[in-house]
Amino acid sequence: IINKNGDVKKRQVQMYQKGNNKRLVKVLAPADQKGIGFLSLPDDIIYVYLPAYKKTRRIAAHVKNQKFVGTDFTYEDLEAKNYSDKWAPQSIKNEKELYMLELIPKPNVVSEYAKVNLYVRKGDYFPIKAEYFNKRGEMIKIMEIPKTEKIKKYLMPKTYLMRDLRSGNKTEMVMKEIKLDTGLGDDIFTERNLSK
Repeated sequence: IINKNGDVKKRQVQMYQKGNNKRLVKVLAPADQKGIGFLSLPDDIIYVYLPAYKKTRRIAAHVKNQKFVGTDFTYEDLEAKNYSDKWAPQSIKNEKELYMLELIPKPNVVSEYAKVNLYVRKGDYFPIKAEYFNKRGEMIKIMEIPKTEKIKKYLMPKTYLMRDLRSGNKTEMVMKEIKLDTGLGDDIFTERNLSK
C-alpha cells in the first residue's frame, strides 16, 4: 500500500479460490492484523472475521465499498465473481490490441460502481485493465494487471495495481506462489474455517 507521499505499508495474505464464486482470504502479516479474514460465496454472500472481537459478521451488499485491511481494494473488488453474472455490456469498442467493454450493473445488482470500462487483450481475451466510475460519472479507481504468467493450462495474473484517484493512494498485489488444481474441498469456504 503506497500513499500519495510514497510511504509504504505491507500486508501478506493467503487466498483460496474454488471455481469463480468461492474465495477465502486470510491475513498472515503484520502481526496486528493477522487472522483477519474475508469469505466470498455465491449470491452476494460475504463474511468478514475480526480476531480482535472474535466475531464473524456478514457484510451487507450496500457496504461492500469498505476497504479491506487498509488497501485500495474493497470487499466488492475482492469478491469471487463472473463479470457476466453481475454486469451487462452496453457497448464494445474495438481498439488496436484491445477490446473495451462498457459494463453496467444488472438491475438486481448492488454496486459502488455505476459503470466499469474493462479492457481485454485480443490475443488471449484476458482482462488487463478496469476503470471504475461512481454514480456521478466520475472515474474513481483504475486497476491494471501489468504482468501475467501461464501456469499449467491457465493464464494467471502475477501483479495487480489498484489506484484510487480520489486519495492518490495505490495498492500493488503481487502473487508470490500460485498452486492450481489442488482439489480444495467446500469445507474450506465456511464461516467456521474463516475464524480458525
